[in-house]
Amino acid sequence: MSRDISLFADYHQKENSLTNYCGLVMRLLYEESPKRFQEFLTTVIDGQVDLIIGPTFKQQTKEVSSIPDLSIIQKSVSIFFETKRTNWFYNDQLIRHIQGFDENAKLKVLFLLSDFDEDD
Repeated sequence: MSRDISLFADYHQKENSLTNYCGLVMRLLYEESPKRFQEFLTTVIDGQVDLIIGPTFKQQTKEVSSIPDLSIIQKSVSIFFETKRTNWFYNDQLIRHIQGFDENAKLKVLFLLSDFDEDD
């Protein structure tokens, strides 16, 4: 059911198109510079979490029961988005998104994209 982000998406509902294009911009930013993508996400989540995108390379890192000569570590991050063209969300849907996070992810973020400035 899921598809890769693409400029020529199969989704035609407006909120799905909006989500696709936001994802495409973020993917292009990551492909251009993982460090800039990391800075972008850190700014968006208000710097409240130490976010590291991409692997870290360290020597002689003390672990629980050993000190490997080299460690290459990729921290698990799960970031979900829910987009609405109105100013409301379904609580049940948000709860199911939260329950769907990878339990091993060290960082879990649910972004809600919406038009909170609409008239009604």
